[in-house]
Amino acid sequence: MGLNNVLLLGEDSLDTKRVYDCLREHREYERICYSVIENTTTHVDIKINIDLIVIVLSCVTQNSITLFTMLNHIKPTPTLLFTKTNGPELMKEALAAGVDSFVVNGLKTSRITDLVDLTLIRFTHETNTKTKIKLAENAPKERKIIDRAKGLLMTKRHMTEYTAYKTLREMSMNQNRRMIEIAENVLKMSNILA
Repeated sequence: MGLNNVLLLGEDSLDTKRVYDCLREHREYERICYSVIENTTTHVDIKINIDLIVIVLSCVTQNSITLFTMLNHIKPTPTLLFTKTNGPELMKEALAAGVDSFVVNGLKTSRITDLVDLTLIRFTHETNTKTKIKLAENAPKERKIIDRAKGLLMTKRHMTEYTAYKTLREMSMNQNRRMIEIAENVLKMSNILA
């Protein structure tokens, strides 16, 4: 799937080594960065652009959740977590903190590549869903701004509603910009010229 850099975070354990070896063997990554963390770790210094985060912890704690939140805040990245701890509340917190796949007692090397693929698919799906929700939430606000710009053109340029809309649409297409940007610029220009 075109991954270059993988960040592997884990305890100094046989499980983490197995994941590292599997990632090395089954994928062609440019770089796999491995950092040993303990459950008291709440910060990891990242100096490269990461395409996937794989975390191996025997037990997920509040410090772990803080770390997941911090990693997701820096740059939302597909995140796969292997752990031996479970519980619905813990899973909810980890997912809310940015973990895309939460695998309990399922560290089988034969499944790692499939789980990586699943994590990437879930991350892409969730990112697309968030984008659609944001667009839907902004649509009424954008509509109001476009209507104000249209009204301004109708008043100042004595255009019909259809002609004002058509003018905004043509400006949008000619400048290869969204109509909301054109409408905002029309309103700004009217404020300057008023």
